[in-house]
Amino acid sequence: MKSDFANSFYLFLFSQVKGLGSNTIISLLKKCGSPQDLYRQALTGSGLFNNTVSEQLRDKNFISAVKKSFTDLCEDYITILDPLYPPNLKNIYDPPLFLFYRGAIALLKNDYLLTVVGSRTSTDYHRNCVHNIFQDLKNTPLIIVSGLAIGIDTLCHKKALENNLKTIAVLGSGLSKDRLYPQENVGLATEIIQNGGLIISEQSAKVQTQLYHFPKRNRILAGLSKATLVISGAEKQQPTTNYPKPR
Repeated sequence: MKSDFANSFYLFLFSQVKGLGSNTIISLLKKCGSPQDLYRQALTGSGLFNNTVSEQLRDKNFISAVKKSFTDLCEDYITILDPLYPPNLKNIYDPPLFLFYRGAIALLKNDYLLTVVGSRTSTDYHRNCVHNIFQDLKNTPLIIVSGLAIGIDTLCHKKALENNLKTIAVLGSGLSKDRLYPQENVGLATEIIQNGGLIISEQSAKVQTQLYHFPKRNRILAGLSKATLVISGAEKQQPTTNYPKPR
C-alpha cells in the first residue's frame, strides 16, 4: 500500500526540512489541512515558518533532491494521515510520519497488541520465563510486538511463532535484506512475514543505519501497544518503559 501520492510527497518533503519536527508538522497540518495545502501556504509567506525553513522550501535544488529520494522509495508505507496508522502511535511524543513495512499491515489496527522486550544478554532463568509465558499465551488473540534484536527480542519472536501467535518486529534499520539489522535475523524476519506477521520501521531502505536509530525506535515499541512486558533489562540500556504509554 502507498498513500495518496501528492500529499505523501509533501509530507515527506516537510519531514526532510531541517528545523521541523513531526510534532510541529502535525500541529501545522491541524491548522492548514493537507500537506499540499500547508506547502502552498508556505510559499505565500504566511508567516507559519521561520526564515531558515522558508528558504529550504523555496530552494529548487533541495526540492529536486527530495523528489528523487521520494520517488526512489521502494517499499510499501503508510503515513500518519492514513486510516491504517495505529491510533495509539499518534499519541506518543514525536510520532513517526512514515512507517515502512513488509507483511500484514492490518495487524497495527488490532486491539490485542502486547510489547515484549528484554536485554541482548539473558540467563537460563529469563529464557525459561519467556518459554513459560508464551506457552500460556498459545492460541490467544494476542499479537506480540518486539524489536528483533539479538537476545530476548529474538526469542520472543521465535516463541510467538512456535505458539501460533502473530508477531510484529519494529526495526531500527531499513527493511531491505542488505540493510536489515541484525543481519543474522534476516531469515527470522522472512519467517515472521510468511506466517502472517509484520516488520516495520520509520527508516526507509535508502537510509544508512545509525546507532541512534535503535533507542529512538523504542518509542514506537512502547506506543504500539497499551502494555509492555520487560523480561530483562541491562542497567545501561534505555528501557522501552521509559516512554509513556498512549492514553
